[in-house]
Amino acid sequence: MFSAAVQPAIVSLFSSTGSNPLQLFSTHCDNSLPSDTFVLLNDRSKPQTNLVSGSSDESGFLLDQTVLHIHSPSLPKTYIQCPSQSGKELGLRHSWIHVQARNLGRDWSFEVGIADQVGRKGTLRFSTFQVCSVVFDE
Repeated sequence: MFSAAVQPAIVSLFSSTGSNPLQLFSTHCDNSLPSDTFVLLNDRSKPQTNLVSGSSDESGFLLDQTVLHIHSPSLPKTYIQCPSQSGKELGLRHSWIHVQARNLGRDWSFEVGIADQVGRKGTLRFSTFQVCSVVFDE
């Protein structure tokens, strides 16, 4: 997707303040869930009580911008994916990634596919519910 492009020092794949925040992503949700599984909310305003409950974050830090709220009782069935087409690669050559997430007192996870300079590929899985590191050989 970006392998042939000149890549600046910082690449933003998702910005909820843009006109089409999920343009590079495909959304996948559990069909048994309500249609508001993906909601854009202003973080400074009070979160909708039916979307957020049980928060243990009392830090008081809020962003004065729109954020993407994804909620589901089924993590494997509700997610966003970039690039939007399965089997495609982003082709970014950055050696780091930055994810900004707010603690809502609920479990969440994300995965990042990586490749080294030799071409070996792997997947990094991060979650709030797994307490021990696990390494799988493929």
